[in-house]
Amino acid sequence: MRDIDPIEGDALPALPKQTCSICGNQLSIYNKTGRCFHHSELGRLRRIREQRKQRERKQQKTSALREKLGTLKSTLGATGEEIHGPSPEFIMTLVCQEFGISQDQLLVRLRKAPVVKARQVLMYLLYNDTSLSYPEIGQFLGGRDHTTVMYGVGKIDSIVEINQTVKLQIEKIRSYYRESSEGD
Repeated sequence: MRDIDPIEGDALPALPKQTCSICGNQLSIYNKTGRCFHHSELGRLRRIREQRKQRERKQQKTSALREKLGTLKSTLGATGEEIHGPSPEFIMTLVCQEFGISQDQLLVRLRKAPVVKARQVLMYLLYNDTSLSYPEIGQFLGGRDHTTVMYGVGKIDSIVEINQTVKLQIEKIRSYYRESSEGD
């Protein structure tokens, strides 16, 4: 078949054949990836494998944080200092219930807005309602720096003055552990 200039004649030029950039197999004209199905599938499997590895790493970090939490609990109990008010674990449980998140989410370095807000409320309650210091609260919350705790407490302090919803959430949490201490 002879090539005809599209302007002059009726025949259209032939489309160039695409081949896989990895193995050289011919591709469909609809393929936009530049790879055949086999190699596209390998990429997908690699991504799945990488996601599994990331999940496993996250689970390992969470279990390590839980272990640190257990160590901190035993350390706080071993110092002989009595923690005034409700226990940090109990406050954490109440905050998690109020905000609908898990304890693991509070302990890992997640920075999603609802988790950060719940973590800062927990810092605020631990500082104001227990005898824990900023460094102890930071250690309790997965080894965070005391300045992070100071910032969180200050942030909630200023929000409570403005936002009635947060103030009510904090009062609701406090009412739970006040009821439990009266029931003892």
